[in-house]
Amino acid sequence: MSYSRSTASRLMKIFREYGPILSSTDGEEGSNGAPVQHLNYTQGIALFGISVEDRDQFIADNDVGKMSKRELQQTVKVRERTAEEEERREPENQGVQNQEKTEEAADKAMDKPLELIPVERKIIKPKTVPTAQTELPQEDANPESMKYNAQYATHRDTMLSAYGELLKTLVALNRVDPVKKEANRKEALKITTNMAETLKQYPPAIKTNLKIKRTEPGAPN
Repeated sequence: MSYSRSTASRLMKIFREYGPILSSTDGEEGSNGAPVQHLNYTQGIALFGISVEDRDQFIADNDVGKMSKRELQQTVKVRERTAEEEERREPENQGVQNQEKTEEAADKAMDKPLELIPVERKIIKPKTVPTAQTELPQEDANPESMKYNAQYATHRDTMLSAYGELLKTLVALNRVDPVKKEANRKEALKITTNMAETLKQYPPAIKTNLKIKRTEPGAPN
């Protein structure tokens, strides 16, 4: 009898898979008591999808001998899909386990008492801001001088503050009325120019109309 190449290949595989059991002389069944000897050709081929280690248990659990060809093929396919899903889930389960271990280790670390790290503290001395009083020379103890110098410092600070506010006002006015801003700027420039000229020598030298005749030493009056 001649067989096709595919049929011959299946028969050879059946012999490799089931030969040791089918050729048993004492008529014993498989290791788990499954009736491997009673499988037909079609059932034997369908069970190629089950590993040798799991085949006996599969036959016993599903009563393969009473299944039709279609039922057996469907059951094998379902088992294969289940096994593949388990294999895919294995890395996910491993990842979950690793995450749980990491979280557990973090929880244990949080439970440990904190170790205080010594901190070196540097004392920063506050800077001394010069005032009207500190600007005075130490040897100047004239009370009148101290009074007027303090007044000068007050007026100076007031003038500087007012000057800063004036500049801000010019900027704001320039946004709404540039012409009026320019007129005010010129007026402020004229005022400050006059002030600067006045401060070049102040107070001014006293002028008098009296003429004083100078005489040489030793000359007759």
